[in-house]
Amino acid sequence: MAPDLRDPGPAPETGVSPDCGRLTRWQMTHVQDATAAWIRQDSEALLTRYPHIGRAVEAAKAKGRNREAQARAARAAISATPDLVARAAAERGDRVHEFAEAIGKWQLGAVSAGAVDDKRDVLDAHGEGAFADVLMDFWQRWDIQAVANEVTVWNHGLQVAGTLDIVFRAAGRLYVGDFKTKDDRHGLTKPLSPSVGMQLLNALHADEHVTDTERGVWESWPYARPDHLLAIAVSPSAVVPQLINPDTYDRQWATFTHLRGLWQSYRDGDSGSVLRPAQPPPSAARWPDGELVGLPDGVGAGSR
Repeated sequence: MAPDLRDPGPAPETGVSPDCGRLTRWQMTHVQDATAAWIRQDSEALLTRYPHIGRAVEAAKAKGRNREAQARAARAAISATPDLVARAAAERGDRVHEFAEAIGKWQLGAVSAGAVDDKRDVLDAHGEGAFADVLMDFWQRWDIQAVANEVTVWNHGLQVAGTLDIVFRAAGRLYVGDFKTKDDRHGLTKPLSPSVGMQLLNALHADEHVTDTERGVWESWPYARPDHLLAIAVSPSAVVPQLINPDTYDRQWATFTHLRGLWQSYRDGDSGSVLRPAQPPPSAARWPDGELVGLPDGVGAGSR
């Protein structure tokens, strides 16, 4: 039985093991760059790349905070930089994906040309029209004919769901593709992570795909034998498509199934053996339950 889409199970990603809570090199780079911009008072960088730092400091000033508190606000904003950058990148990726999806749906007759224009307008409004330009160029040069878009698939053996961006034909061959917005701060295309291969391999091992999300209708997956798996890196300057090497299919799938097992093991762990209720010490009995207790002598109550 296929899953309820409200709880589709783990996505076919490689990051299925527990988070170690460490700063990655990518995160550290953003924190270091933001720190350097703040120390140097690089007005251009603070305005274009790190406006949140200035906003945090101005908010502290508006509340009458002293210089030490303003510095703490700046440090907190700097620490939040990787999360803000990641969120902005994810939102931009969604807009680019939605434009590509709209083109595919237009080809399939599911939406009008106006729907494509609307998605282009959204990109333009965010200064991201170049992504649309290179995607349209790629579509035309490859003579892409969409077969399916944003398809949710299900693997019974692993109990795992995944979403495939596009299934299309080009030059008589069937492709399953995945779009990745991959650009550096100069707008150039960055190399793709090899893990995209594991995502795309889900197309070869899917059993069913959803055909009606509202009613929960699933049907057999008809595209488990495509000619190629294609990872498509999209930046404002270019679209760089790369084929997944068929010689690595078995190895990559074995790696994915191993990671899937780790994820399940972590999820199935008895949380009761890890977390237990903590009872307050006897001193708590001095106050009735449900009453909020402040610090002595009104400390921390503010000026009210």
